[in-house]
Amino acid sequence: MEELKTLSMKINYADTLNYAMFENRIPFIRNVILNNSKEEDLKNMTLIISFQDNFAKEIRKEIGILPKGVDVDLGKFAVEIHGEMLFGLTETVTLTMKVTVKSMEEILLEEKYEIRVLAYNEWQGFDTMPEMLAAFVTPNHPSIDNILIEASGILKDSSKDP
Repeated sequence: MEELKTLSMKINYADTLNYAMFENRIPFIRNVILNNSKEEDLKNMTLIISFQDNFAKEIRKEIGILPKGVDVDLGKFAVEIHGEMLFGLTETVTLTMKVTVKSMEEILLEEKYEIRVLAYNEWQGFDTMPEMLAAFVTPNHPSIDNILIEASGILKDSSKDP
């Protein structure tokens, strides 16, 4: 006979991430909701969120009590992403986020989620946060100086004042 699952989880997170979202502090994990369907409350649990390839710092949250039959929203989580890794990406990669709920050393629930991590200069498109397009305007990028110098030279050669 199959054992019934006594703990369930819903996680609202961004399945696509890029450097602009990181720089603009867009919440990556918006909330985690746990539900205990056991006949008694669950106590002394730990929620652990870890990331493949040391993409972000592991998160640990102690949960003193999880009442029976109730959805408990643990809220959003501040994920400390390693920005240098994001900025260094030149193409999209898919990484895994693992969410584990333990009581003492017993694993009560473990789920894995894929995250598409875009290169620093890639935009996720209109499906996810179209307002992020403005973050790709880069007037301070070093290559802009070369364009301005070249444009000034063209204007000078044309006898027009830059």
